[in-house]
Amino acid sequence: MEDELKRTHAELERTRAELRRARSELATTKETLRALIAGEIDAAIDDSGTGPTLLQTAQEELRSREGQLRAVFEGALEAMLIADDQGYYLEANPAAEELFGVPREEILGKRPTDFGPDMDDDAFERSWRAFLEEGRTEGTFTVRRPNGELRTAEFRAKAHISPGRNLSVLRDRTDALSMEHRLVESNRLESLGRLAGGVAHDFNNMLSVIVSFGTFLQEEIPKDDEKQEFVKEILDGAQRASYLVQQLLAFGRRQLLSPRPVLVRTLLRDVVRMTASLTREDVSVVLGPRPESAAVEVDATQMEQVLVNLVLNARDAISEGGAVTVDAELLTVTEGSPLAAVLALGPHAVLRIADDGDGMDEVTASRIFEPFFSTKEGGGKGTGLGLATAYGIVKQSGGHIDVESAPGHGSTFRIYLPLTEKPVSQSLDAQSVRMVRPETRAQGEVVLLVEDEDAVRRPTAHTLRQLGYEVLEAATPGEALLIAEQVDTIHLLLSDMVMPRMSGARLAERLLEGRPELKVLFISGYASDDLDELPEHAFLAKPFKPKVLAQTLRDLLDD
Repeated sequence: MEDELKRTHAELERTRAELRRARSELATTKETLRALIAGEIDAAIDDSGTGPTLLQTAQEELRSREGQLRAVFEGALEAMLIADDQGYYLEANPAAEELFGVPREEILGKRPTDFGPDMDDDAFERSWRAFLEEGRTEGTFTVRRPNGELRTAEFRAKAHISPGRNLSVLRDRTDALSMEHRLVESNRLESLGRLAGGVAHDFNNMLSVIVSFGTFLQEEIPKDDEKQEFVKEILDGAQRASYLVQQLLAFGRRQLLSPRPVLVRTLLRDVVRMTASLTREDVSVVLGPRPESAAVEVDATQMEQVLVNLVLNARDAISEGGAVTVDAELLTVTEGSPLAAVLALGPHAVLRIADDGDGMDEVTASRIFEPFFSTKEGGGKGTGLGLATAYGIVKQSGGHIDVESAPGHGSTFRIYLPLTEKPVSQSLDAQSVRMVRPETRAQGEVVLLVEDEDAVRRPTAHTLRQLGYEVLEAATPGEALLIAEQVDTIHLLLSDMVMPRMSGARLAERLLEGRPELKVLFISGYASDDLDELPEHAFLAKPFKPKVLAQTLRDLLDD
């Protein structure tokens, strides 16, 4: 910003210099005229009596200077305007036309109050008088274009560049400020996401204890005992809490996703089809234009859920009938673009969900993606995690989501996703289909269990032993390495991902160096960044039920 202001200042100084030279030449011309009027005509003619007069020479030089100044004025990248002493515009260059969004003819004869939405006549009169007295001013000016769009410009002004003439130079800073705002907002939500991910990880460990011991009790208590109902309520509550934690993990970008190439047009078509029967009779869902062959790499199930939630939110925002439009377009993010602050450079698909509902004010729109922030009134209508979840899933997919809204003008959500050139498969991913095995018990295997939380390790070990596995327990990665040195056979490593001093991923690398046939199953309260380094290994999210652990172990060991 400082460099741009310096460049603007330099151009303004050059303009001032040109104007000073023009005034000097004009003064010389006036002196020549005075000489002619005083009868010094003979002195104004050259010796031959046929050469041009000094007046003609001065006029030609003045026209040349005026042409140079006009070229500078017309070709300047910044908006330049000249106003009279009452503040009415007398001149405007093409950059001013672009900034104001109107042709030059519609600028001349008007004042700044005609273009500034936050400026009244009294305030302008006071500031204008002060400007004329002080000789210069600078600041920020908001321009409202005829289409309602607001542009923010920084300006510098110099009074009395000539009698009755005052110059203003404005630089459009809207895109730069938008980039700064997006970056600040992204960093703020990033910090919230890290906090949410950490809290969710610890919470999942506690839920694992509740689910594990609750399941043990359920199996021990007779089916006709009334205590079965109590245990069922405990497990149901843990399941509901687990769902909330999963939403927090999604916001913190710690959810386990299964991305694959998907056509944008197919994604939007399926969303409209799914939501058509869920909207009210007075609200229509309209499928707009979409690119034909553009594809994005996302977890289709999760992204569909994001889009469905946005459509349903748009439906709820329409109070007395209207439409929700779902469409998409292609956009290339380049250097200097406001989106470059939050997206990688290159081609993107922009998925758009727009409604003509009640809209939101600026304060509400700025907080809409925060966890537990909700615009819905009480009565259990919302947890405030829906849009936070959408934000996390989109960001984890390498994209960005934002909203444009104003009271009485509806809302438009835009999801930016990078395009992929990978081929789109129409068949189900092989790993998405899991066969249910009738036999999930051990077949003589040895499992090395590594978990630093005692309350999680104990019930997990108990489950493994009930299934018939030989279990080697370790509370730290270092302890696990010592056990591995003393034992000949280990079939599977079952390890937490996040542990002190050494991660589960690093532990697996160390063990695989001497045991390449070792199978690995990671468990964690959230998807750690380390998991991306070892994509060939299985992962099970906490909290998990014993039967899910049993099924996963057999799938892995029998593969």
